[in-house]
Amino acid sequence: MILKKFYIRQKLLIDSTLPNFIVPIKPIWAEALFDEKLANQSCLAGLESSLELALRRECVFYRKVKNSHGVHAPGRILWYITKDKRSYCNEQIQAIRACSRLDEIVVDKPKNIYKQFKRLGVYTYNDVLGCANDDKKANVMALKFSDTELFNTPIYLTDIQSMLGWKSSSSVLSPYKISNKDFFDLYNRGMS
Repeated sequence: MILKKFYIRQKLLIDSTLPNFIVPIKPIWAEALFDEKLANQSCLAGLESSLELALRRECVFYRKVKNSHGVHAPGRILWYITKDKRSYCNEQIQAIRACSRLDEIVVDKPKNIYKQFKRLGVYTYNDVLGCANDDKKANVMALKFSDTELFNTPIYLTDIQSMLGWKSSSSVLSPYKISNKDFFDLYNRGMS
């Protein structure tokens, strides 16, 4: 029965017509939005995830519109935790650590986007404004996501490069579209 359920889930994952993206996120935002394991490893005091936010099924992540590389919804996100200046005790950064369903993307001015989504995120208004380079008239992108699954096994950059055939100097600096097969392979690796 378990094997049958796995096969059905596997077929749904690989046969999906949803676009798939690897999206970079700083560790401080990942730990506040969805990654309790990363938050527990932080050697420095950081943002505290509220219990209310941690229990939410859906959240919002803000980013610059520039270099969004065609990310669109609905879709699926593999969250790549970027390198950061902060210290982490158990270096599980520079890795894909979670998967979410991308439900909606909204592009608007910082004030409007913050007002619309502040209950679903951890950014302050100044953080959102920072995504627009402190330009109140520039646009910001909000990625509304849900049903986040933390991976059992982080997929480190060297493994991502190998699995996707990237050059060893390649990194994840902005959203990167991947095929269904690549998504399935990465998802299975992370869930193993």
